[in-house]
Amino acid sequence: MPWTYPPQFDLLVAPFALLPAGVAYLLFVTATLTIYLLTLRAIAGKNFAQIMVSSFLHSQSRSAADRTAFLQAH
Repeated sequence: MPWTYPPQFDLLVAPFALLPAGVAYLLFVTATLTIYLLTLRAIAGKNFAQIMVSSFLHSQSRSAADRTAFLQAH
């Protein structure tokens, strides 16, 4: 499968290439989850908890797919 991400994404993920694969994966997933939750909190405001509960199953199914699940808007 060809690399379909824009060239700017390479600049974002290039530092992860210097780390062992397992550590890089864990850091990348943690970073994207943190960005996802901060963005969701900023958008949802006082309804953040309700949205987290209602989107739990969807988030779990997407995180099981790995890769950039938290960066994709579904």
